[in-house]
Amino acid sequence: MIAGVALKKSLLEELKRMGVRDSKQLSPYRREKLYSVIASVADRIEVVEVSPQEIDSRYRHGLNLNQLELIKMAQISLRLGVRTVYV
Repeated sequence: MIAGVALKKSLLEELKRMGVRDSKQLSPYRREKLYSVIASVADRIEVVEVSPQEIDSRYRHGLNLNQLELIKMAQISLRLGVRTVYV
């Protein structure tokens, strides 16, 4: 899963202070707690599921996980209609 959130820039520092960062660096419990906070202030949330089959197929065609994540984040950004992106 890869997700993106559209929100007011003024909320960025507050969310950072609350511990919002790369979800891979958070425990499942902390992710759940922060999701509720993020969802309550977000203008929009977009989630894209990436199946193991898609990962394998893209890898066979020369893409690594970082490149695949970049493609998916670009898709999410377009869906959200945002002008500025923070990863």
